[in-house]
Amino acid sequence: MLGVAAALLAVRRWFAPGVLQRTALLTGTAALGLGVAALWTENEVLLATFVGAIVLTWALGELIHVREQPVAHLPTGHAAGHA
Repeated sequence: MLGVAAALLAVRRWFAPGVLQRTALLTGTAALGLGVAALWTENEVLLATFVGAIVLTWALGELIHVREQPVAHLPTGHAAGHA
């Protein structure tokens, strides 16, 4: 299930431009394949690699999300309503 979720996170970026989006797609798809392989073979190394691929896909998704956010205004140090 986690591999499918990681792949779905990356797939929605398929048509978006940018290296990070393509990398997220690649890691999400790899996570799906690694998850199936880990389940099939019951190999601990594959399982650890699968978890790493999920974390990497999540981190790339967060990085992409943060970069797409509008620039926030920096606080001035004054409390609201006080001069």
